[in-house]
Amino acid sequence: MSYVVAVKRSARQASPGAGEWVRDRGPHRGFESKGAAREWAMDLDTERTVWVQDAHPQDDSPADGYLVARRVSHWVSRDEDPPGEQGTLAR
Repeated sequence: MSYVVAVKRSARQASPGAGEWVRDRGPHRGFESKGAAREWAMDLDTERTVWVQDAHPQDDSPADGYLVARRVSHWVSRDEDPPGEQGTLAR
């Protein structure tokens, strides 16, 4: 296996599939390639986006990348504008 992904807490919280992987098999998963790891991330059953991010070159962990997700804020609905988005000002 040439690309090892560590599943971060944000991804476990965002994706039931990622949480189940960690529960059943541990926090790391090996893939044949970075592309295969990205496909796994896209296929996870989740309401929030998870993705594979490369580990920093000076990171001394066994991971080549991390499965991560954006932190949860008070804004949860995909139908609402996320914080920081521009909106129209009422006059």
